[in-house]
Amino acid sequence: MRFFYLLVLVSSVFLTLINKPEDNFWNEAPTDDVLLYNIYFTQYSCYAVTGNHIYFKSYDNGSTWQTANSHEISKLNIKDIIWSARICCSSLKTTNGGKSWVPCSSESQDRFCRVFLKDPNTGFQPAGEFLKMVCSKIFTSLLNNESDQLKNPRQYTEYYSSKNEGWAPGWYLSDLITFNTEIGLK
Repeated sequence: MRFFYLLVLVSSVFLTLINKPEDNFWNEAPTDDVLLYNIYFTQYSCYAVTGNHIYFKSYDNGSTWQTANSHEISKLNIKDIIWSARICCSSLKTTNGGKSWVPCSSESQDRFCRVFLKDPNTGFQPAGEFLKMVCSKIFTSLLNNESDQLKNPRQYTEYYSSKNEGWAPGWYLSDLITFNTEIGLK
């Protein structure tokens, strides 16, 4: 029985190495500025607004997010903003189980990037998890003075409708404005 488990383990590692997707497929990803979020960070709060005018807020540097309303965002004073960013979507498609990927059209990008905004089964959890990850990457890049790297599309996750057909939504910064990077970066 141990031999069988060892054989399965070795086989799966071997198949993973053989079927490893290209490492640089995101170099060809589209950057059509399909807006996911405009994010605004102040010293004490963070706000995100989707392209469809859904509002989120966070009071813990983007670790957790909850829905907000437009009135909360309208009270935001431009002088209080430490940094803001425009987060855009990019999508790729595969027809061979992830061995190769091709860019999706703008319409496909919009369709597959909606998962970041709202999931009717779990509320806004996908949006919160996505915003947490993006904010963490932005904070790290600002602290390391590497924010230019975030202007290149990067994968967030993959979705498959069959064994071979799938999509990989990603994200990138089309705009990052920092006003005071000393405040609020923890």
